[in-house]
Amino acid sequence: MKKKQKEFPSGSSKAWRDQLNIDLKGKGISKLQWNSPEGIEVAPFYTREDLGKLPFMTQLAKQLPYLRADGDFSNNWNIRQDISVLDIAKSNQKAISLSRLGVNELGFVFHKKSPGFRIAELFGNLDLSGLRFNLSAGAGSFDMLTMLVEWIQSSKISMSSFSGGIEFDPLGNLVLSGQFYISEEEDMKQAYKLIKLGIENNANIKVLSLSGNIFSNLGCTIVEELGFSLAMASEYISQISEMGISPSDIAKTMQLNLGIGPNYFFEIAKIRSARWLWSVLTKAYEAKDSDKIFIQSVPTSFNKTRFDPYVNMLRYTIEALSAALGGANSINIFPFNSIEKQAGDFSERIARNTQIILKEESYINKINDPAAGSYYIESLTNSIAERSWELFQNIESHGGFLKAFKKGIIQEQIEKSRKTRQLNISGRKEILVGTNHYPNLIETSSGPEELDEALAEKQEIESNNKSMEKRGAYEFEKLREAVDLSGDKLAVLFPFGNPAMRSARTTFASGFIGCSGFEIKDLTGIKTIEEGIKICRKLKPDIIVLCSSDEEYPLIVPQIIEKVQSGPVFIIAGNPTDSKEELGKLGIRHFIHTRSNIFETLSQILKDAGVHLPG
Repeated sequence: MKKKQKEFPSGSSKAWRDQLNIDLKGKGISKLQWNSPEGIEVAPFYTREDLGKLPFMTQLAKQLPYLRADGDFSNNWNIRQDISVLDIAKSNQKAISLSRLGVNELGFVFHKKSPGFRIAELFGNLDLSGLRFNLSAGAGSFDMLTMLVEWIQSSKISMSSFSGGIEFDPLGNLVLSGQFYISEEEDMKQAYKLIKLGIENNANIKVLSLSGNIFSNLGCTIVEELGFSLAMASEYISQISEMGISPSDIAKTMQLNLGIGPNYFFEIAKIRSARWLWSVLTKAYEAKDSDKIFIQSVPTSFNKTRFDPYVNMLRYTIEALSAALGGANSINIFPFNSIEKQAGDFSERIARNTQIILKEESYINKINDPAAGSYYIESLTNSIAERSWELFQNIESHGGFLKAFKKGIIQEQIEKSRKTRQLNISGRKEILVGTNHYPNLIETSSGPEELDEALAEKQEIESNNKSMEKRGAYEFEKLREAVDLSGDKLAVLFPFGNPAMRSARTTFASGFIGCSGFEIKDLTGIKTIEEGIKICRKLKPDIIVLCSSDEEYPLIVPQIIEKVQSGPVFIIAGNPTDSKEELGKLGIRHFIHTRSNIFETLSQILKDAGVHLPG
């Protein structure tokens, strides 16, 4: 051990800072610090000294505040897959099939057009051992639980051995649609009846869901997702306890649904923070034996894209990994192409196998709290928890979640965060691969598709209030659709002059204009400007992007415009401030560069090129 310590001496925080200052040649390490969207200042490095500042470092798994999960030396989460119930026999057969393919948690999603049936038909011939179930029926939740309890009793199944949830969440529905299932009074009464029915029958069923993933889907920060979820839980406990059920019994019936986004380390820390915050909340309500929360994780829809959909596979994989490392109790990965169409066998199999590989080949499930001791993640966990609790207290100061919602405070904060992220995507501060950066230039789209009944019903329940339109990629996708519907549209990249500058700007322009869906013809390789002009006159493109150095533009551009003649929209790749006015007199309105807002710029370019944009 002494030899190892000599070979690998431990470094203090000061020693690291001193070395960084040397490496940065005195410029200071503050340049390496950054602020997250949550307002958390992330240091360039963390050391053992940072752990000494944290309040939970002596806690182990299965101990309050359950930050390190509550499993027995494992992290064996449930693999969940949902089934849209439109045909009972088909739903039953699919459930049986999925239970044999590695899925051990099934979600049944019911719709307005779901047929009448008996629970026995849905669960017939299904081996219930080792399976967990979730039934999502909205306003029909109490009737659904009544049928379920009666079936369990008649089937002589042990009530405690049937594990699952009735995903009733009137506050979540309020956020999505702006209204309750029926009314505030009726929905809270139904929540009371659900809890009471479960208690009377000793059911091992979670009846209230806290849909934090809604906020993630709308573009909120991690802190807002947790803070709003806590506020919803507090609202339920406060209102239902006044009807005669103890806070402890109410809290026991809840499960927390969290969205998982692309910020890998933050998402790991978020789930850990959620367990800690839940224990603090239940302690405040003196809710005994209810300080553990069942956490469902589902990838956020905000960063998912219709174009280049295979990139969604990679997104889902990273998000599943962060949920698993964070200690989620259940993970539900969607098919990679579900944004655009109804999932098929292939995309569903990939979604399942993503999790199975994490378990069976990567052994992520073999250890409790894999992030334990990470200087960075432990520090993030503390920062996220502190800020989420502050937000929760702020909402409580306004009278709780419902009063804050009625005042418009919740909506205002959601919209502010969504617009901030949308601006970041438009300006490429936040990258969506294949959409606002690195587009697949050979990809085509058939345009808007006819939705079949199953997908239409799926969107009815998942996309109330057009929530799918809140995705970060949605506005870009509408541009691509408009270009597709406009017929063949061609953009020519016209390089000339300084070899280094024309090469760099041609590459940049290809990626920039490619995000619009235009077909691109790159004239790299032409030997003379006259050759390029001749090609342009022959091809008659809708757009010509001129790619050269700032100094050469005022000298060469006039003759190109004159000889190509009218027709195309001319664009300059770059930001030649000294000659912008002069170039503007030639009719050039568009200059594309790294500081351009890509969405706004492309929108205007497409309008000038004769593309009819929606709205």
